[in-house]
Amino acid sequence: MKVEALDSADLPPMDEKLIAKLWGAIGGADPAAEFTAFWQLVEAGDALPPFLKARVKKSEVDRKRFAGLVLALDGDDFAAREKATEDVAALGPAAEALIRDAVGRSESLEVKTRLMAALKKLNTAPPNDPEQRTRAIALKLLGLVATEQAKKVALELSGK
Repeated sequence: MKVEALDSADLPPMDEKLIAKLWGAIGGADPAAEFTAFWQLVEAGDALPPFLKARVKKSEVDRKRFAGLVLALDGDDFAAREKATEDVAALGPAAEALIRDAVGRSESLEVKTRLMAALKKLNTAPPNDPEQRTRAIALKLLGLVATEQAKKVALELSGK
């Protein structure tokens, strides 16, 4: 028996109809179907970035609000600091770059500690907001596709 390994060049490109069907399984009620669809979407290669760009809303974080939350992280009122920490984490993955930048710029140990806690929460729990969850999945897919086109679309969707 002869066994030949196929590489991506031997497979036909995935069409938009199939990508749309697979994308529809993402976020559904069947985790097994979602898992299978996720990895099949990774195999779509350069057909995936334009599809996601057209369907996933670009991330937007209100920078003025974020700056106000960072100031509140160093305030005198403990309850206000706790609330600001929760609010920073609630901004979701879209705020990750802003949070990392604020950690690097802040001189306050309290602010750095609270920002790092918010960042850790972002990286360990899936977003509650369906739109943020969809964007997070799209960004993971684009990261795994890892072509230049995928990297460009990932930057656009993440708001960077």
